[in-house]
Amino acid sequence: MDLTLIPLDDMLPAATVMVVTVTATSTSGKPLDEEALSRVLAGCEMAVKLDEDKRTVLQFVESKMNEVAPNLSAVVGTEIAAKLMGVAGGLLALSRMPSCNIQAQSSGVGRGEAPGDGFARKGYDSPQHVALLCVDTVCR
Repeated sequence: MDLTLIPLDDMLPAATVMVVTVTATSTSGKPLDEEALSRVLAGCEMAVKLDEDKRTVLQFVESKMNEVAPNLSAVVGTEIAAKLMGVAGGLLALSRMPSCNIQAQSSGVGRGEAPGDGFARKGYDSPQHVALLCVDTVCR
């Protein structure tokens, strides 16, 4: 199977994609029995569904940001505002946060903290999410 045909970077950090690719190409392995294969496929379907649900929730929150935090949305846009609010733990927590801590909200990436999209992930270590604003077009 050619792993380059599967869009792994849509769901996985770059480091994990590399590990999966290297493991798949360097392991001879053996075919899974029907039960194990069905469990693996069910797990993959769940992962895809969770990713879709995460995107749906984030889009919903983004759509409400102009009503919830209009000033913040005007400054950084609804996408970044939703992510900031998610990482901070809500609007009240974000409003109490000192401004110097906002960029640091996604700096715990290498320590297994949230990457800045409001959804916690254990062991997440992708350097591309070091700062929320650098993920968006603001820095481009």
